[in-house]
This record gives sequence, structure tokens and C-alpha cells, in this order.
Amino acid sequence: MIHETRITRSVDIEASANVVWSVLTDFERYPEWNPFNVHMESSFQMGAAVHMRVALFATRLQRQTEYITTLVPKEKICWSLNRPPAWLIGATRCQSLEPLEGGWTRYTTDDLNFGLLAPLVMRIYGDAMRRGFEGVCAALKQRSEEVANPREE
Repeated sequence: MIHETRITRSVDIEASANVVWSVLTDFERYPEWNPFNVHMESSFQMGAAVHMRVALFATRLQRQTEYITTLVPKEKICWSLNRPPAWLIGATRCQSLEPLEGGWTRYTTDDLNFGLLAPLVMRIYGDAMRRGFEGVCAALKQRSEEVANPREE
């Protein structure tokens, strides 16, 4: 039996999908706004590694490498944990953009964990992951809206 756990969060952003995508894929600037994924590196090609440092807990950053499995510019990017055996533990995180009326965009982050150890992973990391994804939604909204509607000083 394959166990699955999922954390999904969404936020509506007052900015176009083009703007949100540009913020979401500008990994160099993640330390400026992203409270969860504080360091990201990738070449943005199918199969490419995504090297990240994730702030799961306040006391330390967790290094992680996942691999791009879906890349549809301005619509969706997914990366997956590639640690065999998949029946033991696997994970895929997809981030998608949906254009809304009035130039708004809905951002959704969906994290699927699967395999025999998925329930244990959620017991250990679930609350931190939920807080992290909620933080990403709020921060991406703020950053994208600032880029879309810069204030005059």
C-alpha cells in the first residue's frame, strides 16, 4: 500500500502571471523575500537539479537537492525528490499560476509526499512545512504586488 500526504496552499495575487512567474523563477533574489526557501540554484531545464536551503526550523537550514520534472513557463514548475527506493519515500512539489480576471493571478503550491515513510515525514516535518508554504504564499504575494505596482517615493 502506498501512503500519500499532501499540503496545498493558494493565494490570489494582484499581479499578472508574467510578473508572478518572474518573481517565482528569480532564484537569486529568494533571500530578499522568501522566508522558507532561502537559497535556490538551478539552470531551469527539464531534469536539472534544484539546489536549495530550506528553513524548516528556526535553528538550522536544511540542504536539499531535487530535480525539475515539469516546466511550463508562466504556468507551472515541479521538482521531485529523487532518492530511491520511491516506495520508501518520494516527494513532488508543484507551483502553478492561474490567470484570474482583472489581471490577478492565483498561485498554488502543492507538496505531495508518498511512500511507506510519508506519514512519518508528515509527523516530523508537517507543521513546519505548512508554516513554510503559508509563508511562501504571503511573501510571494507581497513581492509580486510590489513589483507590479511600485510605490513612488
